[in-house]
Parts: sequence; C-alpha cells; structure tokens
Amino acid sequence: MLRIIFSWMLFFVLLAVSGCGDSSRPKDLPKLYPCVITITQEGKPLENAVVELAATDQNNSKYQSLTLTNAEGKAVMSTYGFAGTPIGKYKVIVRKNIDDDLVYGTNSTGAKEVVAFKNI
Repeated sequence: MLRIIFSWMLFFVLLAVSGCGDSSRPKDLPKLYPCVITITQEGKPLENAVVELAATDQNNSKYQSLTLTNAEGKAVMSTYGFAGTPIGKYKVIVRKNIDDDLVYGTNSTGAKEVVAFKNI
C-alpha cells in the first residue's frame, strides 16, 4: 500500500516538474538543442540516476536541465519540461543513492530527498 502511495506521489511530482500543466514556452527561453547523456557505473548502465546540467557560464545559469536515466543509462535532457538544452558550457552532476525501494538525491541545501522509486 505504501508503495502505491509513493508511486502516485512520484507521478504528481514528475508531472509538476515536467511542465505538463502549462505548455506555453517562456519568452526568454533560448533555442534548445537535443542532448542525450549516457551514464555508466563500472561499465554498466546506471538506471534511475538524477542527471543535472549546471551551467558554468552566466548566460545559461537560470535554466535548469534535469532528468532521470532510463534502463540503458540514457538521460534525455530537458529544460523546464521542453526537450533539449541551451548551447553552453555545463558541469554534469549525477546523483543516485538507494535505500530500500526509494532512490534518494540531495537538494540544493544538501538535504536528502526522494527523487525516484526503484522498479516495484
């Protein structure tokens, strides 16, 4: 039962983050380009890892590209729910901590928070 509740909570969080509620593109959002990153650990795809692109230049510092890797370890990046990433220089940040059936990451303050659920 608890897993079902967590699954629904994750669905609503991802829905809110993906921007599905409002599909209007922000006026100041620059042109986005396809960006797919493959994450591996010890030669194997890393599934359900949080991948974030942190801009290292001022022009893109306000745009956040964030997603989860799929079963093949691929992260198809999106910015504010729109496919792609603005051109620029980025640091790639990958986070994945597993505890029971939950995948934890850290927020900007370093606090632990649930970011996904293992296959349940």
